[in-house]
Amino acid sequence: MELRLTTDLKHLVEQAAAYEGRSATDFVRHEIQRRAEEVVQQHAVWTPSEAERDSLFDALRNPPAANRRLKKAISDYRKNQGA
Repeated sequence: MELRLTTDLKHLVEQAAAYEGRSATDFVRHEIQRRAEEVVQQHAVWTPSEAERDSLFDALRNPPAANRRLKKAISDYRKNQGA
């Protein structure tokens, strides 16, 4: 991967790296990894809102009655599974 920086950004990165006693390459590598892990985590884990959580639990506690299509699917599944 190649990265092109403006002169101002390069100086900023070098200054930040120097404050932390690291090379600019190490600083950039560390920060990119940290941010990439953060973004992946945000998209990998769903944290429902309180309203979403309440709606989900309500649906689990009080599921709707099975309609004709669901009953047929269950019947077909049982026939195919030998139940």
